[in-house]
Amino acid sequence: MTSIGALGNALRRRAKRVGDILALLTLLVRPRTYFGHPARRRIVYTVFRRQFSDTGVQALSVTILVALLVGFLLVFMLPASSAREQLLPTFSKLYVLVIVREVGPVICAMILIARAGTAITAKIGYLKIFREYESMHLMGIDPVALFFVPIFWAFPLAMLLLVVYFNLFALIAAYFSLSPLDPGFGARTLLDTVIRQVDLQDALVVLLKCLASGFIIGLYSIYFGSQMRGRLHHVTQAMHNATTRQFVGVFTVNVIISVLVFSG
Repeated sequence: MTSIGALGNALRRRAKRVGDILALLTLLVRPRTYFGHPARRRIVYTVFRRQFSDTGVQALSVTILVALLVGFLLVFMLPASSAREQLLPTFSKLYVLVIVREVGPVICAMILIARAGTAITAKIGYLKIFREYESMHLMGIDPVALFFVPIFWAFPLAMLLLVVYFNLFALIAAYFSLSPLDPGFGARTLLDTVIRQVDLQDALVVLLKCLASGFIIGLYSIYFGSQMRGRLHHVTQAMHNATTRQFVGVFTVNVIISVLVFSG
């Protein structure tokens, strides 16, 4: 009975957590009358712009560096027996399959989690511990609208920005790696060959992966940061819980989308 009771308690805690996350998601996506005042909209836009800069723009340097390394590595994955006339078509197919569809969204999500997800979880937790949200309520300020909503929407847009830069600089690195192998082609030829391999389905899949991954990262950061209770050592535990679930959620969503779209 003890083991059955423990299992029941664990299931109840998980069900309560799922309910809390869904309730938070509802708060974040529903229209809010708080934004009706122009001054409030300007404040929210300022918070969003700052958060987008901290989340996406400041992560570009790391993203570009990783993209260059991956682009160089991709060229070395080409079959050594590829004829010169088959070099570009083979690379283009590999680039779309590996970089555009799969690796790009996952690596950018990992960078976003490490670079911004943990920081947001800690920041929200410290504000909760020092009762800053209670002070906002006393001043008539809605912390969800002013603080959580801009954070939530900044993450998917930052994901889109990082993925675009990742794909671009991976292609640039590949171009400089391919040039010694086939000096006869130029950057325009490589770009045209890659574009012919990308169709509308690929673009929609990448967009869906970016949005889903960004929302997952933002939602878990906000949830675990807002669940802290009173002690500073809880911050590291919240960061650990958020990061673990963000990684699992991002990988799960990416795999599910790829299987549903490309399995046929």
